[in-house]
Order: sequence, then C-alpha cells, then structure tokens
Amino acid sequence: MPRSIPRFIGEPILVEFDQPPTYLKTPDCPDRFFWRQACYSVETLERQWQDFDRRGRMAQNMRPEH
Repeated sequence: MPRSIPRFIGEPILVEFDQPPTYLKTPDCPDRFFWRQACYSVETLERQWQDFDRRGRMAQNMRPEH
C-alpha cells in the first residue's frame, strides 16, 4: 500500500487517552483523536517532537550570561 505524503492541516482536534498522561506538559501519543466529527484511532507513532524552548521572560533565564 503506498504511503501518503504528510502535510499540515491547521484545524483543531480533540484527543483522548486510555490512561491520563503522566506529564501534562509532555503527554505521550494519544490513543485516538476526533477531527471533523469523526473518530480516528492512532495505530502507530512514526515520529515524535517536543519543544522545550522557553518563551517570553523565561527565555532570559537560560542565556549563558545568566
């Protein structure tokens, strides 16, 4: 079966977990999500990305001069 090319769709989704995430700021992959009034089960996690950059005033705390 040919694989489709991933693309970004900027629409909101609602995610669900079978077990609540251990860490709310860095949750694991959800078990299912709802998009356009349909439910989709997540079968395979192909990639994962987390952004730990600090923003705003907190970004100054991590500069070398501090």
